[in-house]
Order: sequence, then C-alpha cells, then structure tokens
Amino acid sequence: MERDQELGTLKDLFVDTMRGNGRVAVVSGGVASGKTELLRSMVEHSTTSGALHLNANGSPMERAIPLGVLHQLLSRAPLNAEHAPLVKNILASSRSVGGTAGAHSGGMGKGIDHLPLNLVRDVTEALIELARTAPVLMTVDDIQYADFASLNCLRHLVDHLQGSRIMMVLTESTHSAPVHPVFHTETLRSRICSRVRLGTLSKSAVRAVTAEHLGTDAADRLADDYFRCTGGNPLLVRALIDDAQTAVVATTTAGVTLECAPGHGFRQAVLACLERSEEQTLDVARAAAVLETSGTLAASSVADAKVLLRRVLDTDPETVDTALGVLDAMGVLDGSLAFRHTAGRAAVLDDLDREHRSQLHFRAAQLLHLEGAPAGRIAAHLVAIGQAGSSWESEVLLEAAERALAEDDTESASRCLELAEAGCTDDEQLARIRAALSRVEWRLNPGTALRYLTPLFEAFTRNQLGDGDASTLLRYLLWHGRVDRAAEAIERTAHADRSRVGLQFGSACQLLVNSYPPLRPVVARAQQLPVIEPYASANVSRCAQAANALHSALTDGPGNRVTESALQFLQRTKLSDNTIEAVESALLALVYGERTDKAGPLCDELLEEATSRGVRTWQAVLSGVRADIALRQGDLPAARQFAERALASIPRQSWGVAAAGPLATLALATLAMGEIDKAAEQLEFQVPDSVFQSRFGLQYLQARGHYYLATDQLQAALADFQFCGALMREWGMDSPSFLPWRSDAAQVHLRLGEAAKAQELLTEQLDLTCAASHRARGTSLFLLARTKEVGKRVAVFRQAIDSLYAAGDRFMLSKAMHGLGQTYHSLNEPGKARMFKHRAEQLAMQLRPAAGDAEREEPQARPTVGAERVEERAHEPQARVSSLTSSERRVAELAAHGYTNREISRHLYITVSTVEQHLTRVYRKLNVGSRAALPRELQLDMKTAGTAAS
Repeated sequence: MERDQELGTLKDLFVDTMRGNGRVAVVSGGVASGKTELLRSMVEHSTTSGALHLNANGSPMERAIPLGVLHQLLSRAPLNAEHAPLVKNILASSRSVGGTAGAHSGGMGKGIDHLPLNLVRDVTEALIELARTAPVLMTVDDIQYADFASLNCLRHLVDHLQGSRIMMVLTESTHSAPVHPVFHTETLRSRICSRVRLGTLSKSAVRAVTAEHLGTDAADRLADDYFRCTGGNPLLVRALIDDAQTAVVATTTAGVTLECAPGHGFRQAVLACLERSEEQTLDVARAAAVLETSGTLAASSVADAKVLLRRVLDTDPETVDTALGVLDAMGVLDGSLAFRHTAGRAAVLDDLDREHRSQLHFRAAQLLHLEGAPAGRIAAHLVAIGQAGSSWESEVLLEAAERALAEDDTESASRCLELAEAGCTDDEQLARIRAALSRVEWRLNPGTALRYLTPLFEAFTRNQLGDGDASTLLRYLLWHGRVDRAAEAIERTAHADRSRVGLQFGSACQLLVNSYPPLRPVVARAQQLPVIEPYASANVSRCAQAANALHSALTDGPGNRVTESALQFLQRTKLSDNTIEAVESALLALVYGERTDKAGPLCDELLEEATSRGVRTWQAVLSGVRADIALRQGDLPAARQFAERALASIPRQSWGVAAAGPLATLALATLAMGEIDKAAEQLEFQVPDSVFQSRFGLQYLQARGHYYLATDQLQAALADFQFCGALMREWGMDSPSFLPWRSDAAQVHLRLGEAAKAQELLTEQLDLTCAASHRARGTSLFLLARTKEVGKRVAVFRQAIDSLYAAGDRFMLSKAMHGLGQTYHSLNEPGKARMFKHRAEQLAMQLRPAAGDAEREEPQARPTVGAERVEERAHEPQARVSSLTSSERRVAELAAHGYTNREISRHLYITVSTVEQHLTRVYRKLNVGSRAALPRELQLDMKTAGTAAS
C-alpha cells in the first residue's frame, strides 16, 4: 500500500548493517498507518537474507512490568552457553526493581538506577556476540508502550551498535507522547538513527489497492468514496474492501454492482483504531459521536464545537485539540469534526455501555439547554436517553415536537411527545402535551386521537388549556359528532375565566358553525355578540374571513364578494393544522358560490401539497372537496375517483360525521352513472346520528333521497328532500347553489304526476337564485321545461342550456340538450332533434368512466401501420381546429352547441351575415358540411359558450 519507498529505506539500512555498520530506524506514523505491516515486510526480507529476528511488542497493559520488553527480545534468542543464564538474570532483576521502574510515568523513572550495571553490559555484549554469528534484526512494535527499564537497556545498546551487525527497528505512534522522553530524544539524535515517517494513503494508492482486490471497474467507482470514508487509513481501506468482498460472496445474483457500503469489518476496524489510541482520544470520539446525534457539531463552528466537547468531557482544551488531531489523522473524523461515515459513528455508539452513553447524552442536553440551543437538538439527546424526569425536559420535548410537526416529521414529534408524557408530573403541562399528541395522531388517523378527547375536555373544564389547544379540542369534538360536549365547552367560555381563550377559539367557532349550524346561537351567547354577520368587521382574522365567505355563500348564494374574499384568503394562507378547516371553508365558499372553475385548480394544488407532505387527514378532506367540485362540473368519473380517494385516505370509522360528505358525493356520482348497487353500498355505511346536526347531514339526505328516487321509493325520497329543506330553512342556509332541495323534490312530484307541485317548487327556487347561480338556475329550468306543454318547452330548455354552459356542468348540460332534442322531435323538427341529441350523446360519452388504472398501465404493443394511420386521423380535427381564428372559433363553438345563426349574432353582437361568412370559412377549413359534423373539440370547450351565456 504505497510503502515501497519506506521499505526501500529500511532495506538500505539493513545492507549497511550486514557490512558491520549497526543501524537504528524509528518508524513513526498514526494509528493503523501500516507500521506493523511494514515491519513484517522488513522481517521477511531480512530473514530471507539469513538474519536472526528478535522481536517484542509494547503494550499499555504491560508497561508497568520492568524489563518486560527486554525479556521478550531475549527469551527466544539462540544465546551461547556463556550468555544463556542472562534471561534468568533479567527475570530476577525485574522482581528486584518491581514497583519502582514503572511508577514514574512522567520522566526517566528512578527504577533505572536500581538496575545492575553488569546486567545492562551483559545484555549488550550478548547481543553483539550473537551478531557475530549472523546479522540480527531487533524489532520493537509500539515502543511508546515499552517499560522504562527496557528502554534504558536499549538506549545503552544504541550507544554500542556501531561496528556491529545489529539493526534495531522501533515503531512509534505519532499520536502518543513518548513515555521516556530522554530515550526518544537521544535515540533520534544518534548519528546511526534514521527516521521513517508513514502518512496516510493517497487517492491514487487507495485506487490501486482497490483495483488489486476488486478489479479496475470497481476501483473506478469506489476509490473516491473509499478515500472519503477513510482519509486514506490503510486499515480502514482494507476493511472496506473486505466488506465488499463479503457482500459479493453473500450475493447470489450474477453481475452484482458493488457499492461503498461499510459493514461489520469497517465498524470493527474503526474500533480497533480507537482502542490503539490513548484513552482521551477514545473519550473525545465518544463525545463527538453522542453530539452528532443532534447534529450539534455540524451546526457549530469548529471552535464552538471544541468548546462543547471540552465542556461535555470536563477536560482541558489541549486534550481535546490533541485528540481531534489524532482522530483526523486516523481517518475517523474529518476537518469539520464530523465522522467520515455514519457507520464509524454507529460503531462508537454501539461500543458504549448504556449507562455511559446516557450520561454523555444527558450532559450534552444540559449544556445545550443552558446555552439556549434549538429544542430539536436538545430533544435528540433526551430521546436517545429514553426518559425525561424534569419539567424543563418535558418542555423542551414539547417545543421540539411542535417544530417537528411544522416540518411534517410526525414520527419525531410522536417520539418526543410520548417521552414527555411518560415523565410529566405537572397537570397543565400534561394537558398541553396531550393536545399536541392529538394533533400528531389526527394528521394520520383522526380515530386514534379519540382517546385524548375525555382528558382534554376535563383539562378544559379546569381552565388548563390555552387558546390554541382549546380550539383543537373543539374541532375534534365536532368531527366525532360530540355536538353536546362542544356546546358545553363553548358555553363555559361565557361564564368561566376566559383569559386563556382568545382569537383562535373565536375563529374556530366562526368556522365550525358553518358545518354545525345548531351551534350558532350557542356561539352568539358565549361571545355576547349577535349571530355572526358576514364582513361585519374589517379586522376579523384570516380564518374568520374564510368563515364569513362560506357563511355568505350558504345563506345568500353566489356573489363577487364571496369569490374575492375566498380567493384572497387562499392566496395568503399556508396549509397547516391550524388552517385546514379555514382552507376547506374558503374552497367550499367558491364551490357553493358556483366558481368551481377557480376552486378546482386551487384544490388540486393544495391536494398535491398535502400528498407530498404525507398528511393523510388533509388528503382526505381535500379529496372530498375535490370530489364535490367534479360532481358539480358534471365530471362523474373524477367525482367518483376523488370521493373514493377521500374515503381510502383514512379509515371510514375515523371520519366521524364528516364521512357523510364524500359518501354522499360518491353515491350521487355512481347513481348518475347508473351504478345503483354501488350507491347502495355507500349509503349502507353507518353514520353517527349526530350527522343530522351538521351540514354533512344535508348532503347525506340528498344522496339518500336520490337513491330512493332511483329505486322507485318515491315517498321516502320526498321525505328526505323535505327534511333536508326543513333543516336548511331552520339553519338559515337555504341557498339553492349549495343544495337545490326544491328541484330534488320536484323530480319526485314529476314522477308522481304532480306537475303543478313540481312547478311551484321550481318557481320558488328560481326566485331564490341570483344572476350568478348558473347551475341552480340551469337545473331548475331544465326540470321546469318538463312541466310545460311541448310547444313552450324550447325557450325554457334554451335558457337551461345557457345557464348550464355558464356553470360548466357537463352532465346536466347533456341532459338538457337531450331534452331539447326530444322536444324538437315532438315538434317534428328532425334536423334540430338529431343535432341536439348528437351533442348530448357526445357529451355523455366524455363522462363515461375511463379504463381502470391497471389497464392503463399495461405496456402497449407497437401499433401497426393501420393503427398509426387511425391515430394520425384522430389528431387531424384538433390540428384543423387550431387553424381557426379566434372569431371563427367563437362562432364555431356556439354553432357546435346548437345555436342558430340569429342566436349567435345576438350573443356575439355581430350581424347574421357576419356569422354566415365565419361559418363558411369554418366549414372549408375543417372540411365539414354542416353543424352536426363540427368536431367534438369545439363542442367540449364551453368557455366561449359560457361567456356568451353570461
């Protein structure tokens, strides 16, 4: 491993030794830099050349044994008969100086003065005599751990090596201070001593050794990563290679691609490096591993990180600086004090016993808390300990959980809160922790948060909940249909100390009364205010703004102020736990204000955000809104898809009363698609009785009524529609744009042959609509036309079609066109009848369900030449339509939708002659001969027609 030059130096010194010029070499390098491996290579070379090898290894555990290293060197030496007793004399001297030779770790040691001088002389003479028979290579690995007495003998030998055939090779760690400074200094100053320094491997050397064991291709991919993970430490590099080879052997798949994946071998190598270092180096590594749990070192400057390490270990700056230098040179840490690979850090942490690790984590948490560090970093250490026993710890964990939740890290938030709850002894703090826990669980499954309602309500009655937590409790009580409990909570704010209930609770009340209208008088009494009037105050909160917009849409119907207020709120508000109800309200204000064209794209963006953030309850709520939008646009497949997605996002049992919303939408969509059994399945789901105290109950009654209507249970259908109307009138939200119960009931009367009653209800509904109530007006006019004599139906159907164009409801539009076509057929106008029936059929075809996802995802075979031509022809109309001018397209779209030339001229404020000229050019460009042959791309774009109608 890039050690040829160093080995060459040692070989040259050995050549001099064999010529009778004794030499000393000191090989120095960091931990695991390859000193021992270089020593082995030199031993192999010298013994091959006929040299005798005497070796010893220094060890921290044996440093206190006098003459221990010297005994290792001579115990196997082939001494002659004269010098054979020397080994026994060494053992005897070891006992005589025991207890003093190793007692002085700061300098020379007085134990050396008690060594018999003849022993030192005899050792030197014995070795020189031995070298006369053959060259002698003496090696001492890790000389820094040798005992003082042995070092003194070796120092005496160094002074007498000249003229002998003895070569002494000593290895030392540059990361350890010399135990015997005099020996170290004087040996290096000797003119027969040479120093060999070993550094880490270069990138090219790492690549070379990787290629040698794993191949060139693997080296090209892995060498840079191996160098980054090891800093060029030979032991760590070899461990990575061994791990890679083990992975290849364990993998049965042919052609496996190797990756830089440190495994067991690498972890053990890191520990081996640390075990060879000083104790303070290991301590610093452990402290760094613990602090990296919270990312504290990475977030700090190097200087600040060093201070923190020193404070955690309660040691001096010099010790920390030295240890960090060792760890950097060792390839365990990098220059930023971070572990070069997480596997190294994991190895250090796993090697710590639980008690020691917990002590370091707690010390780190205390220091970070005192320094005012972010709660998340402190909490990481408390979570690692697994317990929190004081108030400040629970407070830190609560704050960290709130921040984690704001970043959508529900897993971290749960861990922090569960730990805080287990160790909390303060009732008020416990209430705040449980409120936060309920918010975390609510995001993923509202049903699991149910267990917190009772303790939170009890805490509320003791005035232990703040404004935000009280708002959370109110929302969750109503979601699960606890309307009486919610009313009790609101009424308490009128009589108890209200200092802890403020704007958030008030805004929550304003929002929730739109979904739970029976609470409106309760809220008014508690706030000592009249029933909320929309836009009554210019200083209402944002959430109250959304509440007012929805309230206005429910009571007064569509209007520009509703649209502007809802759009303004949605543009300024971020999706969060505190705003989800307000966001839903603003979207519904647009939906019930008949601006699904605005609501759809906004809802899609919000739903995409909720999905990317992984908040399932938000996905459920927003999918339900999106399903309602699609239903009102007549897009039945999309309505079904979004409703099913809403109900699948969280368990149905967790929906509470709100389940009635997507269930109703799904039932209505499937009924319109002719799937009566599918609709029945949705309505069989048991919703809470309290659903009929909510806005969702109205939607459920409407859907159930239409199911009864589809199954010829006419009286049951009428009862549901009438009950729905009674509740809407009672609650003051009788807007046909929200829910046209009168036209629903009128359908029953038509089926019963009671045209006069149907006409009365429809006329009443039309009186309640405004100019912007396009869908409600279009539906009413469509049914009203059916109550008229055949000769009077055309004009009413025409008005219905105009309104439904503007509303964008393709399903009802197709029905109105079909009705007009039938009317023309009855009036013996077959041309117009065919045209409108054809348009109705084309619209209806677009509303049929698409192929299933599985079918769409099937790989497509390569099309045949014939199929390619068909596909080309399919794209031709679209290409031809794009050739029309804007004026020509407006005329063509209206003509495609059945408008006469005179009607087109009136809508577009142009002459009939101009209309005829435009149509002539349109027919020529599109290569068609009549209105009925106009391509469907025109008849599906309702934007122009809607503008004309409005």
